[in-house]
Amino acid sequence: MIDPRIETLADDYIQSWNRQAIKEPLLYLDYSWQSVTTLGLLAGNLFKTGQLNPLAALSLRSISAYLTVLAHNCWQTFATEVMAFFDNQGQICLSGKLADGEVMFFEVSAKVFEIYAGAKELPPTLQKYHDFLLSYGENQYIENYKFLANPYHSIKNYLLTQLEKHKQPIELFPIIEKYRRLPQATDDLLVLFAYGLFYGFSAFGNEVCKNRELSKELDAIEKVTKFLAETCVNYANYCFPDNQLAQVAELYLVNLIYPPIFMAEEFLLQQATHGLVGFIKEYNLSAEQVLELCHDLMQMPDFLISSVALVVFTAVAKQTTQQALISASLKSIQLGTLRPAVLLARRELLHEDDWAMQKVLTENDLAHFRVERDLGFLAWLCLPEKSLIKVLQSSEAGPSSAKIIQALLALDYQTSERLLFERIIKNPDEVDFKIQLVFLKIIVAGIFIDMPQLCRELVEKYDLTEYYILYKLWACAEMFLGESELAERHLVSALEHCPEDELEYSDIAHLLFVINQNQGQLNKAEQYSVLAFEKDKSVVRQAVIRYGWLMSNKREAEAMQILNKLFRLAPFEKSLFGEFIQRDL
Repeated sequence: MIDPRIETLADDYIQSWNRQAIKEPLLYLDYSWQSVTTLGLLAGNLFKTGQLNPLAALSLRSISAYLTVLAHNCWQTFATEVMAFFDNQGQICLSGKLADGEVMFFEVSAKVFEIYAGAKELPPTLQKYHDFLLSYGENQYIENYKFLANPYHSIKNYLLTQLEKHKQPIELFPIIEKYRRLPQATDDLLVLFAYGLFYGFSAFGNEVCKNRELSKELDAIEKVTKFLAETCVNYANYCFPDNQLAQVAELYLVNLIYPPIFMAEEFLLQQATHGLVGFIKEYNLSAEQVLELCHDLMQMPDFLISSVALVVFTAVAKQTTQQALISASLKSIQLGTLRPAVLLARRELLHEDDWAMQKVLTENDLAHFRVERDLGFLAWLCLPEKSLIKVLQSSEAGPSSAKIIQALLALDYQTSERLLFERIIKNPDEVDFKIQLVFLKIIVAGIFIDMPQLCRELVEKYDLTEYYILYKLWACAEMFLGESELAERHLVSALEHCPEDELEYSDIAHLLFVINQNQGQLNKAEQYSVLAFEKDKSVVRQAVIRYGWLMSNKREAEAMQILNKLFRLAPFEKSLFGEFIQRDL
């Protein structure tokens, strides 16, 4: 049973938002698992200014109501006497009874307000929200929602209570014994909270059923997962009507919803990759069908689904696509940590070993190298293609080239640094690994002292006209040390030597934009800003920067053109989501 006032709150919010998002179906609120990510973006945007105003308070209550309705439907698959109601404090709550008679209970709206009123910091700092709420009278209410009585009364009391509590670090899902992780700065806490709510696991450390054991909840987990999978099918039906595979419920049942990332995994996305690969094998999909499926799944808002789609695409593809570049640019994790999942998918689907293990790179190996490089899976490897082929085929003394490259790909700093030193000592003229060591020091470790001198020595000793990366590294060190003129000179050299079709070209142009902007050279900054934007193949990062530059220079019409384009390509771009929803795009 659901209190009709809760349904009214949720339905009114859905209608209001969907009218605004009518041009972008990916953002629709439809009571699907995918829509929770949109909900998280909407909730997070309410607090961009750090204020809890009347409209934000109502919106958060509406968001809480939406989550409660969806959770109520999930709970009905495995519990009895499921009820969504207002308690005597005006909080939206959810309760249900398990087969053994134990009662589950969530204070949904209270927890949502805690998440967005300071709980992102540990311990939470709620004082400013408390002070803001005290400025409102006890008898205020929002027109058209008089049945809520005074929403500020219960919110204020809740926040006052939180101020008196000593908060411990948040543990996400205590019922999952092998899931021990604190929320990260990049996590969407509302999505994590919703996940625990739908399965009845926890409300961020507040165990709703102290005696529950995961081994006894497998049937309930299966039922909830099936329900959420059906919502994903409905979502795919109107977002990707031509992709029949994306509308198969079985697809989402193969570890794409449950279990969560980090649960008993040796590496990130191990279980989801196994699941998606199994689905591909079961349906005997061709490489073309796999890429088509991944293309659409990469656009889905859910982090796990879009990430595993990117992983499988990277494993199979022989060249990058704009959608893959966009998907990669939107990920908040270092993509190098997902490379083991890429290798798993490649072995299972293509029966191919890691190209980094090969003494001789075939054209097929090089194709995989290029895709991984372009998408950012080779975060610490700066060797260009020609150098990579050369060093892998070399038989110089010291640690093997393959071991060094594997350490870099594994993001193992200590091993990479040690092996590079050993190799360079044995082969002092092996310039490729010298430049790789400079990259490791400057970009990964943030060591800048003495680096300009080392770069100068390399340039003077060797013919490095093709090594534009060295000039970029040299410039980065000089920028940190405050030598802007030297940095600009080196970046100009880097831009001259870098082919325009290289992904690095846009980054070099962007650094020149930053230097000239900081020096007040606005005309030159403008030229490099345009160049960086035009050469950015993923579009997203430089579009965000270009938009900000145009707005700061009061060129709103041009900025809107950028924003419109970005909204069509990446509606879930967090940094500009607030701009999206404030404009009629």
